[in-house]
Amino acid sequence: MVSWRRTLIVGSIFLSFSVGALCVLAFPINQVSLFKDKAMHALGVTHARLFFPETLDTSRYSFSLINKVSAEGTFQLAQVSPEKFFALERFSGELLEFDLRKQGFQSTHLGNIFDQLNFLSNSAASVAGQKIDNAGNKASSKPTIFATAFDIEYAFGRIFMTVTLPSKDQTCTTLNLYSFLPPSNPEGNISDPKSLFSTQCVLDKKNPTMWGGRITHSINRIYLSVGEQRYDPSGFPKNDKLSVREISNRESVFGKVIEFDPRVNKYLIYSSGHRNAQGLFFSNDDQQLIESEHGPFGGDEVNLISKGANYGWPFGTFGKPYPLFNTGNKKDEVRSINPGMGIDKQLASFGAVSGSQPGAQLPIMSWAPGVGAGNITKIQNVSKFVDWRGNIVVSLMADASLHRLILSKNAVVYDERIELGFRVRDFIVNDGGFLILSTDQGRLLFYKTSGVGI
Repeated sequence: MVSWRRTLIVGSIFLSFSVGALCVLAFPINQVSLFKDKAMHALGVTHARLFFPETLDTSRYSFSLINKVSAEGTFQLAQVSPEKFFALERFSGELLEFDLRKQGFQSTHLGNIFDQLNFLSNSAASVAGQKIDNAGNKASSKPTIFATAFDIEYAFGRIFMTVTLPSKDQTCTTLNLYSFLPPSNPEGNISDPKSLFSTQCVLDKKNPTMWGGRITHSINRIYLSVGEQRYDPSGFPKNDKLSVREISNRESVFGKVIEFDPRVNKYLIYSSGHRNAQGLFFSNDDQQLIESEHGPFGGDEVNLISKGANYGWPFGTFGKPYPLFNTGNKKDEVRSINPGMGIDKQLASFGAVSGSQPGAQLPIMSWAPGVGAGNITKIQNVSKFVDWRGNIVVSLMADASLHRLILSKNAVVYDERIELGFRVRDFIVNDGGFLILSTDQGRLLFYKTSGVGI
């Protein structure tokens, strides 16, 4: 009898531990959750312990996990040199510097950028006991929209940063571009901060992350992607006054890639017809700007960007439209999945089509269903990754993978899927043989190959 009871107790404890652990892992590290805190406390851990593969195998290189950085958070990355890069925690504003020559890759803390620029961050708000709701829920009288960094880039001796900020009355959000000189010593302060650009203020409760906000640079220009906020994420026009007015404005920055001259702080519209460009990279080898973006139900794209070209959204997409205004109604979802059942006709009444891109510059790659195309890079001809030279590498967040695209005469002839098993928010393919991955699970991972030429 005693043995039976002991077995039952041990089994119950094990079951409770397993369920608790799974619940813990279901929550992102950066999300404030009382349930998560209680569960982690009960398990005796201070953070969610996530498991990542020890090796990543590709058709040309094999990478081994050599370090899990102790810094927690979801970081945007900016390479300074083959040995150094900056990492900005996108919700708290903490800025770190990493030197790959140092043993253990220990980071140097360079201070909190959001605090220095007087932004309200998620971490500051949680300390103050304020409600965390990045969707702009106005039910609370306390602030509910906080600063979120979308990208950083190191160029011309400065750090460029995109960040979304709320209005003072918490009714809308803007995408902003800042630049500053990095601190010259640990825990120092940034210097010469400049506000370079800000969009008009819009409120998008249904998809507050559809801002684009990616940055890249050429030898003398800065490029910035701005999400298409004039239209509902489904592709239907919004009906608020700002959106109605901006839809007919050819000079509107929404749904564009814009080009900055950093010397005079002036910009021009470089390309249009983008929904939510989450990847942007300028290739010095061929002076080519490349871009990746989210479509609706599918239609995620990789584009070679030409100055003045239109890339289709919202009047054409290889994806299927979402339900009208994202109602959440299951019948609407079925109608949107099957063409000809009503949603397509409703979309056509606004002059838009799905399943094709008439009159638009076509992508070199498009996926369906949606894969959540994220950051993108092109391996340069000077890279020590000899077998990847000229290839495009793109993160597919929803697919939990990287994809390597081989091009011939600007056409994709090979698409290799590199299985990860986790979402990558940002990454660096480093000439020291490193593949540095910033995960949405709140870890910065260092993989390294011992392949030829590295």
